Amino acid sequence: MYQLIKQLSLRAFWTEVIPSLAFSLMVSEAFYKFGSFTIECVFFLATFMCSLFLIDRIKSLVSHKK
Repeated sequence: MYQLIKQLSLRAFWTEVIPSLAFSLMVSEAFYKFGSFTIECVFFLATFMCSLFLIDRIKSLVSHKK
């Protein structure tokens, strides 16, 4: 994971990873109350990956329209 983040540009890190991380933390804090840290962690990571995917798709749609 460290190597993947290390390869990102600073701009990509701030425009993709940080918003996705913030969104995932808010969703997991508000909705994931399973009583098991492991299950909540898995759901957090799934939310994080899905939000990264959505941000990437949105950015590609916006850049495609220009």
